[in-house]
Amino acid sequence: MPSVAADRARLLELESHIRGLEHTLATLKLEHSTVKTRLDAVKYPVLTLPNEIVAEILVHCLPPYPNQPPLVGPSSPIPLTHICSRWREIALKTPLLWRAVYLAVPACVPSDLQNIWLSRSGHCPISVGVDDQLTRYKVGGDELIAAVLPYCARWEYVSLSIDMVDDLTLEGSMPLLRKLTVVAGFWNWKGCLDFSDAPLLRSVDLDVCAARVIVLPWTQLTSMRLHDILYQGCFHFLRMTTNLVHCELSLSNMLGDEDDVREQPVTLPSLESLTIRHEDKKINDCLAYLILPKLSRLIVDTDVLLPDPIVSLTSFISNAGCQLEHLCIEGALADDSYRTALPSIKNLVFAKMDEGEEALGIESEWK
Repeated sequence: MPSVAADRARLLELESHIRGLEHTLATLKLEHSTVKTRLDAVKYPVLTLPNEIVAEILVHCLPPYPNQPPLVGPSSPIPLTHICSRWREIALKTPLLWRAVYLAVPACVPSDLQNIWLSRSGHCPISVGVDDQLTRYKVGGDELIAAVLPYCARWEYVSLSIDMVDDLTLEGSMPLLRKLTVVAGFWNWKGCLDFSDAPLLRSVDLDVCAARVIVLPWTQLTSMRLHDILYQGCFHFLRMTTNLVHCELSLSNMLGDEDDVREQPVTLPSLESLTIRHEDKKINDCLAYLILPKLSRLIVDTDVLLPDPIVSLTSFISNAGCQLEHLCIEGALADDSYRTALPSIKNLVFAKMDEGEEALGIESEWK
């Protein structure tokens, strides 16, 4: 009997406590509803922005055009479609977000994403990069190139790395193409690259393998960069590009009869800047066969000037007929004898290899 009385007393205590908690819960629910109603009534400024402003914000989240963002990752427009349903709809309907893309092998994304991506670019000129250097592993490089070919009429900036694609043929009308980079990377490559129908093309960046097979409107080019080019080939291409304003040459080892390339000087009447580097110390004196009356900026590897760099420079300036203002000598230590021999040059600097433009404080033509 004493335990029954205790239980009854405890039951009364519990019921009283429960009523207190229920009152507290009811109060919290009321406050919750009130706060939620106030929040639901709030109009966030970002959600009131016009679609055009939102689209502009999204475009500024990407690398500036014509830089090519990857298919996936933080610099891709794909994460912008995951913010909210409204912004996703805006992103998918904003062609400027999809006008540049970098496709690489292997691509760990759905195989049709590149087609969907480029189709979203509407009628915008596009910037496309394709890197299929792993094609030798049969992982789909041909498919990547095939994905961008249907859009060649809208190509504006294109970079192609097409290593080991023996039978690739690229041709067609490219009325918007302005800048082209091609790395074939394989000496026995037998493909055909025809970019002759590109009336706006002004700038090319080629390796020696691509230069051997490519067809270009050479005379309309104003900027040219050649990698690993043979000495003979260097003069061959310079003779075809008579309207160059900027030129960068990376010379490879000299083959064949040296006299074949030294019969006549090469005249480039519009050339303003020239960079010459080498991969073989046997290459020298190549400046002696260049007539460049408008040249104002020269970046040169010191070994290109051998056997006597100062004599080579003074002779070049005299023969070229130029008023050289900026000179960077790479791979040489600072030497006052250069300044004594070349007093007319306003900006004379010495730099480590491949740092000439930085040393002169000039932004690269190829960025």
